This record gives sequence, structure tokens and C-alpha cells, in this order.
Amino acid sequence: MPSQTCLTSRRNSVVPQFRRAIPADLWDVFGRRELGGSLQTRLHAEAKRRRNALVAATDSIFEDARVLSAAGAADRTALLEAFRRQRTLICAGQSAVYVTEPEKTEAADDSQSAGDETYWPPMYEDLCPNDEFRPVIKPHFSLKPAMIPRLLSRRRAVMLQCDELLRAHDSRDDLKAMRTGLEELEQDTCDDVVRGDTSAIREDALTLLAYEGIDVSRTHAEHLAQYLSRFLSAELELIREQLGRLNGSRTPIPELPVEPLDTDDWETFIATWQSVRKPKATSVSSVRSEISRFKGFTHDKNPVDITADDVREYVDFLLKSVSRARAKTILSLIRPVIATAITERITSLKSNPFDEISVEVSEKDVRSYQPFSASQLQAFFNGPVHRAGDRPAKGGKEAAFWLPLLSIYSGVRLEEAGTLTTSSILERSGRYWIQIGHSKTTNSSLREIPLHRVLEEKGFVEFAQTQRRVRGANAPLFVHLKQKNIDAKKTRMFSTWVNEYIDRYVIDDRQYTYHSFRNNFEDALTCEGVAEDVRRALMGHAQSGMTRRYGKKSAGNRRVFPDRALIEAMDRLTYEGLNLNGITAESDMIP
Repeated sequence: MPSQTCLTSRRNSVVPQFRRAIPADLWDVFGRRELGGSLQTRLHAEAKRRRNALVAATDSIFEDARVLSAAGAADRTALLEAFRRQRTLICAGQSAVYVTEPEKTEAADDSQSAGDETYWPPMYEDLCPNDEFRPVIKPHFSLKPAMIPRLLSRRRAVMLQCDELLRAHDSRDDLKAMRTGLEELEQDTCDDVVRGDTSAIREDALTLLAYEGIDVSRTHAEHLAQYLSRFLSAELELIREQLGRLNGSRTPIPELPVEPLDTDDWETFIATWQSVRKPKATSVSSVRSEISRFKGFTHDKNPVDITADDVREYVDFLLKSVSRARAKTILSLIRPVIATAITERITSLKSNPFDEISVEVSEKDVRSYQPFSASQLQAFFNGPVHRAGDRPAKGGKEAAFWLPLLSIYSGVRLEEAGTLTTSSILERSGRYWIQIGHSKTTNSSLREIPLHRVLEEKGFVEFAQTQRRVRGANAPLFVHLKQKNIDAKKTRMFSTWVNEYIDRYVIDDRQYTYHSFRNNFEDALTCEGVAEDVRRALMGHAQSGMTRRYGKKSAGNRRVFPDRALIEAMDRLTYEGLNLNGITAESDMIP
């Protein structure tokens, strides 16, 4: 009587499997320790009949393998092909005729050949039992890592649906046998996971790829290995889920996810968005940076698997480190990439999960960066950069000294200060002026503002003149601020450094950053009674209200003020309680 262990529910709780150990003396001949495969029936009695027939056939194969091995004529490929052919004949209900000397055959190929017209994996036969409902399977694209989660989700859905369909027809004995088989299978699979052995699940894994239209021959070996490893882990989870259902757990039956397309990946989405929208290089860099951060948060989820809940959780994560306004901007960078993919029909997505989540930003949130108090400003300028002469490389050396002073006494934005050149300082009306933002396209940002007396006293003019004398006209004023490929900004590393410096020497609070200096500048002008339109002109803000309609001259949509008005406003700027005595740069130092 054949061993009961030859009949299991290996890798499939619906369709019984044949599994027989190869005698130890034949391991080297067969190159493996076990023969097995699907019996392609869900009827227990028929499965037993096929099992018995296969046991008899394998007995004969083993006997002949010993004879051929002793004669030095054993052919591993032919022996394995003989078993495969016997299993196919038995499952098809034909007489199994075994030839003593197996004919030479070519090695079986894991993937479907290009000439095959139809292929139907056994694991799906219970959902579509009639041939007329079975689709024609033709592999047409390669496997990409981003497809793997969706492929495994689709298999899980199919397997659990099969469980549900057949559960009502299973007897108590069937359920008991199935439970026992799954428990044994769980341990075997767990052992495979520990050893990293994917050989047992390889057939099912490749069957799934064939069904999903994926051509193994066009798939990178590294991607296939990654897929097999994740398939094995998912198989263990599925077995445990099936066991739970057999033990009374009411796991909801998932809907079948849409099939993955070979264009369902972030790189294709970004490339399509670039082609359609024609964004600037800086926008592309920003989008790539934010999508990379989002991928890291979601553990590299395929974009078609992203849900509104994922986006909501990401917003919560962002708000731990950035303002609501910045979080809103980040979503606005990612949202159109997916929208374009949907519009261009390169994705199986039907709706954009980023459309379902919004970040409300109040007027107060827009100005979420808080100005420093007088004591906080003093703490900053009492730090090692301004009191001990430290010039950290991460802070751009001399930039670490000058950029904070430029911000509180000129109101310049960080990138505006970092991109000043040796020609940005000019002289007229008896004063030095800073020419700001002349590389920008926003008219309101293009401006010339009087240099504050404190900056003159601290040696900024001498510093700029020395740089010009050594480096020439139009050379970068702060040469140690290097442009980064990620977004083409020169001050990205400086921004990281200065915020860490603030955390260490002033206050560890995300509401206090380099931008806080600019808020100090605006508040100081307001306290001194400087008119709003003059404040806006000095800070590079667009004019608001009625001021937009008047004073337009040669500056496009900017209002141009007389030098006297700007000088008077700048001379009124003071910071009560801030003591900068003893803080002076070495003006002749060349970084």
C-alpha cells in the first residue's frame, strides 16, 4: 500500500499534491531528494487513485535508475522527464506506459515557449473550470521588482477565494486531512524559509508568472531570485492564514487586485510626467527627491498599491519634521506624477490616492517659522562660529559667519544669500547696496537694498572686495557652498548645518530655522513703523492690494522706491538687546 505521505496539500490547500522521497542511493542520480507535482484534481478519491498510479510508476523509475546507474548510462534529464510524462498521462486519465530505457529529451523549460497558444495554471482551475472561460496566456513582458507585491497579493486573493468556494463541499474528514497536511506543510515551509531554499515553491512561483503574462526568459536573474524569495515568505503567511480559516478564523476574502503592467513603476511614471508636462530641471530634481523619500517610507511599494491611508500616514510622518505648508507642497509635487500616468493610460490605477488627502494650511501655518527672541538671537551669535572663529566646512566656511548676519540685516532668503557674487555689492547715493536675485524669474524677487551699517562695521564690504580682487567679477562670493544635483541649490548642505547648529546652541524646535532670521527682519521693520509696501520691497515680496497699481516704472510689475526711502527704512532697523560687540570677520581671509 503506498505511503499516505505521498499525498499532501503541498503549496495548495485545494488541489492535492503528489510528493515522494527519492531513495538515498539515488540522490546523486536524480540531483534532488524528492519528486512531486500537482495531481490536478480536487476530488479526494481521484487524487488517491492518481497517487497510487504514480507510486507504481516511480517504483519502476527507481528500479531502472539503479540499473542504468550501475551501467554508467543514467541520464538525469531523461529520468526526470519520464516522471513528468507519467504524471501528465496519469492526471489526463490515460494509461501510464513506462519505457525501461527513457528516451533522450531536452530539459524542461520553466517558462512558456513563444509558440504555446494557451497555458492554464492548475492553481486557477477551480475559479474557471470550463475551458471556454479560460483566458489565453501569452507572456509579453519581464518581471520588475515593483510588480512582486501585487503578484503575490493577486495569488493570495485567488487562493482564499478557492478556499471559500470549496469549503461548503468539504467533509469533516476532508477538513481534518487538510488541516493535518497544512500543519506539516507549515513546518516544511518554515524550514525552507530558514534555509533560504526556494526549490519547493519554484514550480508554483513560475506558474504564477506565466499566468500573469510575465516572460521568465526576459527577466533579470537577480529580479527572479528576489521574486522567489518573497514568494516563499508569502507562501508561509498564506499557509498560516489558511490554517487559521480551518480553525475558525473569519479572514475577509480580499478582492482580486488589478493585474500589474510593466509600466506600473515610479521611474516610468516620472519619465512620462517629464515628457508630458515639460517641467524645469529643478522641478524634476525636487519630484525625484520627494518620491524617493515617499518610497522609503512605504518600503518601496508599487505605486498601484498605494492607498489613501498610506498617504495620510505619510502626511502624519512629515508633520513631525516639517511645517504644514511644506507638507502640502510635498504632496503637490507627487500628485501630478500619478495623475499624468492615469491620464496617459500607462497604469492600471483608476484613481489617484493623493487626490483623497489634503493638508489644510491657515495663514498662521504659512508663517509657521517663528522669529527668534532677543535672548535666542544672542545665544546664536554667542556660538563658536561668531565668537571663536569656527568655520565649519559643512556650513560653507565663511558662509557660516555671513549668511545669518545677512538674513537679519538684509532679509535675504537663504538661496539668495548663498548665490551672491563678487559683483553683487555696488555703491551709489553714498551707500553700499546689495543686488539680490538677478538670476531669478520672479520680478518681485529682483531688488537692490541698502547695506545695513552693522554689516559694514563687521567687514562685509571688505570681505566682498577681497573676493573680487582675488577671484574676479561675477565669481561666487561663497565658494564653499556647492550646488547639489538633487535640486540644483547651493545652500542645501548649509541649511542642514545651520538648523543643526540652531538645535544645539539655541533651541531644538522645528519652528526655528534659518528662515526665522528673515521673520526677525520683517518684525523689526514693522516695530519701527516701516510702511508695508516698503517692507515688501526690501524683502522681495510681491506688492499686495492697491500698491500694485501705482509706482510701476522700468521694473515690470515691481514698484520702484527712491533710494532715500529704502535707506531711511534700513537705518531704522535695530535689534533691542542684541550685543554683537567683538564679532568681526577676518576680512582678508580667502576661503
